[in-house]
Amino acid sequence: MSINNRGRKSQFTDEELKLMALDVKFRNNQVKLTPSLLERDTSIGRNTWSRRIPEYIAELNRPVIKSRSLNDIEDIALPNIDIMYEKFKQKPEQLKMELISF
Repeated sequence: MSINNRGRKSQFTDEELKLMALDVKFRNNQVKLTPSLLERDTSIGRNTWSRRIPEYIAELNRPVIKSRSLNDIEDIALPNIDIMYEKFKQKPEQLKMELISF
């Protein structure tokens, strides 16, 4: 018996988990993702989230802020284009509408 055969076979691939996490992020109005929130929303255990894709969850939680002075008073916060692309790459019209809104 090999060490790689330990435990139950994964029901979801890492890519599927990443897509689900991204979907949860957008459905919940960009709130900070936690393994507990993901568990409540997807019924996949929080240990699975924190063990399999913790770096991706941290990346989704990291804000993308491009500071540019507007009369040296305000900063502009821009959305993460990579996340928007992943979310809407199968729906180009929705992607267009999201980008137009900015």
